[in-house]
Amino acid sequence: MNSREIVLRARSLADLVNSDFITIDDEVSSLWESWKDIYSKITDSSDDYFISSIIIDTAGNTVQLGTNEWELILPNNIYKIRFVNYYNGRWISMDKFNTNQRNRVTFAPQYRWRGNKLWIIGNSLPGQIRIDYYPAPIKPSIPEADYNYCLSYPLYNRSGISNLSFTRTINSTQTEPTDYLFYIYNNDIFVESTLLQTKVTLYSAATAPTNLVYNLGYLYWIDAGNIYRAPTDFTSTLVPVAITATSDIISFTISNGEIYFTNAIETNKCTLTGTDTTQVYNYQTSNVYLIGLDVYYIDTDILYKNAISTGLSALSIYSDGVHLYRLDSAGVLYKDDEILRLSISTIGIGGDEFIPIINTSLNIKAISTLDNTEFDYPINEANEIMAYQSAIDYKRKQNADTTALIGRLTEIWDRFMDVLKRDEGLPERRISEAPRNFY
Repeated sequence: MNSREIVLRARSLADLVNSDFITIDDEVSSLWESWKDIYSKITDSSDDYFISSIIIDTAGNTVQLGTNEWELILPNNIYKIRFVNYYNGRWISMDKFNTNQRNRVTFAPQYRWRGNKLWIIGNSLPGQIRIDYYPAPIKPSIPEADYNYCLSYPLYNRSGISNLSFTRTINSTQTEPTDYLFYIYNNDIFVESTLLQTKVTLYSAATAPTNLVYNLGYLYWIDAGNIYRAPTDFTSTLVPVAITATSDIISFTISNGEIYFTNAIETNKCTLTGTDTTQVYNYQTSNVYLIGLDVYYIDTDILYKNAISTGLSALSIYSDGVHLYRLDSAGVLYKDDEILRLSISTIGIGGDEFIPIINTSLNIKAISTLDNTEFDYPINEANEIMAYQSAIDYKRKQNADTTALIGRLTEIWDRFMDVLKRDEGLPERRISEAPRNFY
């Protein structure tokens, strides 16, 4: 199950399916705390499902503490150590030494974990050490529910809606971020809010505006080959001002605090006020975005990175400066290399970890771009525990009775612990910590 499915189950158990009383922060916190409890139980049980391995060369990664003792620097993501092995013609198990052995010289190397380093004693330091370990649990992320827009339009009219641009901001009269979707319909610029349940006409143009972009309190668009912008408070009529005068601009994007715009022969960039124009490429592009030092754009429906074709289909792209969102010719929306949604016909300009889309059924939405964490641990009771623990947390926030949920959770934990040991055919023989072969 993924994180959203578990949260929906928890809301159902708590009878809070559509309640705004439980916030996304509540959902993430409850899921994260219950997952840490489960992960700790799994790793304490010596179940090796999550085990990882790394081989470390001791040269350059150790600090000499004294005669016959060293500290080995370990990766930061080690949560618990499972096995330690050293190489001496073959891999040999390294024992953990007892604290009363710390100042004794042992022939074979031995270890203890101290801080975030491996403390090693022995007659000599091995050249390579292999650590089998449990990595730290990854905090889950939960995509928020979709915002739905343009429900007042019949389906046969929604094909005329275009140029989507989304933002969320804290409104002075709201305690939660307010959603706003800007779009163009019949030459007019509209803004809708699902939270406020409003639709406002911001601007009526004589000609069809295109390339609508919201950025830092301003709306930008193209009219008659020039870029216009106007400040917006989401309700008042826009008063646009042209910030270019070339009358030949085809498209533009805003990335890394600058405007990248193109005409039929070249691609340029300028400031957000239209000054300091410089050439970027001596040819036409579209959808220019920067991620770090890398520059992405589209040329003839192919994605380019740093002026080199990736060979990937791209009808449209958008970037928040960290991730690249790409819509291909098959209607698949990607977040970097992972599929985010299917059956998409149009994407717009996103914001606050949302991206607006029009799907092939002409539904207009802003969808969360957060990862939907997949909990693929094979014991299903783990998912049930997270759902019930989250439901209990939700009920506690309401000061409601949790007795029935707690009783059921206890039963699931018992079943989980039984199933967790299902493959233990024989007990493990534990080696004594007392020193061996010491005279």
